[in-house]
Amino acid sequence: MLQLKNISRPDLVYIIISSLLFIYLVLRAIFFPLVHDEVATFFHYINTGRFLPFDAHWDANNHTLNSFISIVFYNIFGSSELVLRIQNLITFPIYAYFIYLISQKLETKLIRWAFISAFLFAHGFIEFFALTRGYGMSMALLAGAIWHLIRSFETNKGKHFALSLLFIALGQFANLTLVNSAIIIIILLYYKIIISRQEENVKRGFKAMLVFNLGILPLIFFSYVSFIYQNKGLLYYGSNTGFWDITVNTQLW
Repeated sequence: MLQLKNISRPDLVYIIISSLLFIYLVLRAIFFPLVHDEVATFFHYINTGRFLPFDAHWDANNHTLNSFISIVFYNIFGSSELVLRIQNLITFPIYAYFIYLISQKLETKLIRWAFISAFLFAHGFIEFFALTRGYGMSMALLAGAIWHLIRSFETNKGKHFALSLLFIALGQFANLTLVNSAIIIIILLYYKIIISRQEENVKRGFKAMLVFNLGILPLIFFSYVSFIYQNKGLLYYGSNTGFWDITVNTQLW
């Protein structure tokens, strides 16, 4: 069994900070009222039990993985703020774990803690882990995809290829804006296959098939869904009036 005396001081500090943040998010999930988007998610997807694209109500508010897991918890435990948000809460430890692992690849303590601070103390960002939305869990999944991408370059093992692709596929299922991140990860994995010239052709072919089946096929599907949203006018990005009206004023009022 792991003893506290075997944990380094920086690691212990990180565990304490992450635990306190998690407690804060749990309390926020319990006591903070549902916001408009959460209410819309509940009535359009969770309450109806219909969450899959082409079957559910067409709206970018449907973060599909979030809706699916929310439906499961709703049917088991009923409706409450905590129940509807628990699927994002349980992904925060995953997020914190992968942020820690990635930070250990940075060279100096200063850069490492600057990286950790940026990803743990961005208040508006972290609070998505206490909402019935897909953004929090998608960031946890993206962090996992990035970590296994790093490990795939370090070890060249197929399991890291597969896990990186699986994490980013689930991330797109939670948040379609990760389509661009998926494209970058897929390109980098293919690049790793190409530069591994000394590897056997069978292993290279296996990894190429992994990238195609777990990477490109999900990417094609999610891109197609995104284009449907665009054609229906459901992508809520940008404005004809500029940055001030769409971003600054919406935060002031």
